[in-house]
Amino acid sequence: LCGLFASHFAQQVVLTDFVDPIIKLAQSNIDRNIENLKNCTLSTSFLSWGKEIDNQFKNNFDIVLGSDIIYTKQVIPKLLKSVKELLKPSTKDNLSLFIIGFVDRSAVYDSELITKARYLNLFQVAKSILPSKPPFYDVFSEKVIIHIFALKS
Repeated sequence: LCGLFASHFAQQVVLTDFVDPIIKLAQSNIDRNIENLKNCTLSTSFLSWGKEIDNQFKNNFDIVLGSDIIYTKQVIPKLLKSVKELLKPSTKDNLSLFIIGFVDRSAVYDSELITKARYLNLFQVAKSILPSKPPFYDVFSEKVIIHIFALKS
């Protein structure tokens, strides 16, 4: 859903996952919505955080979006390493951004994300905390956190 939404504002969107059935589902969603995606190249690709990034994707994106992708503290360093490799270097006129929203399932996720991001030259430029309400309520938390990080060159 996040990628399909982004396709209305971008020239290129790549939907990723590390599980083949999810990639197939994403491709199916693209195929079902292709008539609405005329101004954007939309594709799918395998991506396992912390692993080698395909050269065609390295330093190739102005924005990386993540939607509810943090489920354990241990994935945060791998996620951020991959994000940094995917983003183009920022310039004076164009900041490369990582935008992530997640349900705050553990109090440590937020602080861990900010700390590890800073270590990789990803600096927080905005943060918003939203109440999690039905029908989007998560039994583990009453809030959704959205961060915007900029890659400092």
